[in-house]
Amino acid sequence: MGCATCNHVYTRYYWTVKGWEEVFKKSHSSQLAGESGSIDTKRITWTPVVDKALTTLGGYRSMMKSSRLSTWVDVGCGDGALVKTATDYGFNAIGLDARLDAVTHIQGQGFKAKKAIL
Repeated sequence: MGCATCNHVYTRYYWTVKGWEEVFKKSHSSQLAGESGSIDTKRITWTPVVDKALTTLGGYRSMMKSSRLSTWVDVGCGDGALVKTATDYGFNAIGLDARLDAVTHIQGQGFKAKKAIL
């Protein structure tokens, strides 16, 4: 859909199959559903990121004082490696991805994921 006055193209809720192909054509294979590569290697890669976030939030003691767990949201979660790592650390982690196959894959492994609506 486009604006006749300024020629702005509105894409919200109007993605075509070709549009999705364009958005994801340069996706790295490790960002796709299914695990390409070792999940252990990916968790080792994400560990410093989650560790830094936990330290910034005041550590486990601070996190556990809360009546509910801290939530970690990974937008564009791909294969879910970061969601899994954050869950390992005790976060209430959830992945968001525009690709249903990625969401289904993560959910199938017992982790939380939702399809993002663009």
